[in-house]
Amino acid sequence: MTFVLGILGLGCVNSCKYGVPHATIQVTGQITDSDYNAVEAARVTVKSADPRWGDRPILPRTYANEWGQYDTGISEIGCDVDSIDILVEDLAGAYQGDSVRVGVTYKRKNTDDGWDVGEAHVRQNFKLKKK
Repeated sequence: MTFVLGILGLGCVNSCKYGVPHATIQVTGQITDSDYNAVEAARVTVKSADPRWGDRPILPRTYANEWGQYDTGISEIGCDVDSIDILVEDLAGAYQGDSVRVGVTYKRKNTDDGWDVGEAHVRQNFKLKKK
C-alpha cells in the first residue's frame, strides 16, 4: 500500500510522524481534616475533565499515607489533558469526600518529537470535613 501511495505522490516524507500526543503527569498533595490532622488511607482518584475520556481514572488510584500525603507517581497519558478532576474519599467513613477541578500546565521538553506535549506536576491539598 505504501508503494502505491508513493507512486501517486501521497507517501510520507521524513517528517511524517505516527502516533498520538502524549504527556507525563504527576499529582501530589496532602489530605487533612479541619484541624490539620492527617487523614490516613483516603483514596485519591484522578479523572480527565474532558467528557471524551468517560468516567474512568486516567492515573492509578492512590491512597494517603500516615501523614496524609498522596502521590500518583509519574504516569504517561495517551494525550494531553487540559484539566483534571481530583476526587478524595475517606474509606473509613469519618469524613465527607471532596473533589476539585484543576487546570494542567505542561512544561515542554527540549525535543523535536512533535508528539511529546511535555510533563506536568499538579499539587493539590484537601481539608476534609467530618460527617
